[in-house]
Amino acid sequence: MAYEWFRFYHGTCSNPKIRLVAAMTGAKLTEVLMTWMCVLSYASQADPRGSLTGLNPRHVAVDFLFPEQLRDAVVFGAQVERITAILQAMRDEGLITGETVTNWAKRQYEGADETATERKRNQRERERRARSRPVTVTLPIAA
Repeated sequence: MAYEWFRFYHGTCSNPKIRLVAAMTGAKLTEVLMTWMCVLSYASQADPRGSLTGLNPRHVAVDFLFPEQLRDAVVFGAQVERITAILQAMRDEGLITGETVTNWAKRQYEGADETATERKRNQRERERRARSRPVTVTLPIAA
């Protein structure tokens, strides 16, 4: 089954491991978060899902730079080095294990929500009852 999405969890921005990666590398928190989103996006599209085999820091660096910066070898090279350091720090902190996102299968499970059908059925029933409920309007009597 082809997935065009992945789960992004509450608390990611305040995750101590993400913040520690920023501190370890001297990168801005926004750079680390953007790198993490690129990692998740890449892993989501991989076969098998969750794999980071073939992830190239140069390709991730492209997402950070404006076109004129991409033409500047010094700027581009520095960004590639920063992304490489961020990815290594993510490995050191256990966000990435080997060539996979740690706990991918647990966090990005592919099974359907077994309660979704029943919840949707109940929601539709509540909405149907709300639409069919008679409306009573009391108007003041003018004297």
